[in-house]
Amino acid sequence: MMSKRTLRLLSLTGMVLFVLFFIRHNAEYATRSFSGDSVSNEAKVDNDINNIREGIAGTKGSAVSADVKNADKNVAAGTKGSTDSDLDLAAEVEGYDPAAEYKDILSASPMVVFSKTRCLFSKRIKALLTEYEFDPVFTVIELDTHENGADLQKYIGSKTGRSTVPNVVINGISRGGCDDFVKLDEDKTLLDSLKTWGGSTLSVKKASAAVPAAKTAPTAPV
Repeated sequence: MMSKRTLRLLSLTGMVLFVLFFIRHNAEYATRSFSGDSVSNEAKVDNDINNIREGIAGTKGSAVSADVKNADKNVAAGTKGSTDSDLDLAAEVEGYDPAAEYKDILSASPMVVFSKTRCLFSKRIKALLTEYEFDPVFTVIELDTHENGADLQKYIGSKTGRSTVPNVVINGISRGGCDDFVKLDEDKTLLDSLKTWGGSTLSVKKASAAVPAAKTAPTAPV
């Protein structure tokens, strides 16, 4: 007869074998189920992809045609009504209108000197003009300290044909820069030119000679 120990070992062995069989059977069943589901899902995905491709193929031509038509409309709208005043249009888009400001400047005085504070030629012409008296006094616009000086200078260049400074504008017409005025002054014709350009809107005459300041005698060293 078998001993109790042997019986227990046989019982345990049988239980282990049964558990192993059960686990293996369930694993095979799960594998077959997963494989079947995978195949089914893959087929469904392939079918969806084919449907999407067919839909794209059917609408691609019409979509491209619509895009082209919309692009043509946008280009036509962007160019319709365009004029030679491109600088005006660009400035207005940015919220600044140099044409309007230029008009306001000219309306404030018949004579305007467009200048820059650090420009030696601008300094020279302003010093030269102090030798004359103007009624009304001329206006000086320092473009390098102006908030929109660069845009304003470009616009002035497009209107007067002179894009550099200094630029002296009298009654809406540019009469030149530093070299032009110095040459007229050397020829003794600047005053007559200013009177002619100013017409009835600007009175010009030579400024009264300044009284020289009294010299202070040097103090003897103590």
